[in-house]
Amino acid sequence: MIETHDGIMHTSIDSLLNDSEINIIADLFLACFEFDRGTQSYRTFKNTVILMSRGIWSLEEVYRLLSECCDKTAQTVKRDVINIIRSTERPMHELFNNAYAPKDAPFDRRPLSVTMSDSPDPEYVVGFLGTVLLYLIITNYPKYDSVRK
Repeated sequence: MIETHDGIMHTSIDSLLNDSEINIIADLFLACFEFDRGTQSYRTFKNTVILMSRGIWSLEEVYRLLSECCDKTAQTVKRDVINIIRSTERPMHELFNNAYAPKDAPFDRRPLSVTMSDSPDPEYVVGFLGTVLLYLIITNYPKYDSVRK
């Protein structure tokens, strides 16, 4: 168990971050951004999104938890996340929306879709992606539950 600054107990994040099924789902979900999945920055970003999807609502808390498990400073983890968000050739919201919320064809009626707003703020980007990943997993993967106790 890991106790966060707000006194909430969390189960170890190692088993979550090493769960192959959740990693595959996260990789598929994040594929629209065309990141190089072999880089440490990508893995840090993916782990940040996974943790945000698990009910850890403070991005600073996620940075701290990741820093403890990967032997980096929280500032280094934060820098990796910011750098990968800035590394896309096109804005992240365009890439996400083109993949997951394409424009309707004329006379096409679709149910409401989730669209990402134009915001370079890492807290928004990771929070948004974590929320969508949470939805994808809980609707398709019953093994998944919240870390927040």
